[in-house]
Amino acid sequence: MSTWTLTINNSAKTAAEWGASDLRVNLANQSADTLTFTLDGTAYDSSLPFAHGSLVSLHQDNTRVFHGRVTAIRRAATPMSEGISVTVSGPWWWLETSLSCSCARCCPMA
Repeated sequence: MSTWTLTINNSAKTAAEWGASDLRVNLANQSADTLTFTLDGTAYDSSLPFAHGSLVSLHQDNTRVFHGRVTAIRRAATPMSEGISVTVSGPWWWLETSLSCSCARCCPMA
């Protein structure tokens, strides 16, 4: 059986130890790859052990399958449950963000 590990800011734990569930990797061609997961049962207003911009790696049996930065933290609550959804974006996100920022600064037509 495979062991899935999340390394967040150099702290490695299994997905269950982080309280993460519903891990999904979306690989895209010439676009940002994303890893999303849910912290079920985490209170809407609780502080997280990581912040926006934190480095995250997903490993399967010690093989890295995804690496990126936290780019979105969405908090949701209903009368019956609370949870936090986290999106981690791969290197292409950084490339898209950096290029759009630098073009806007140096290219008046951009």
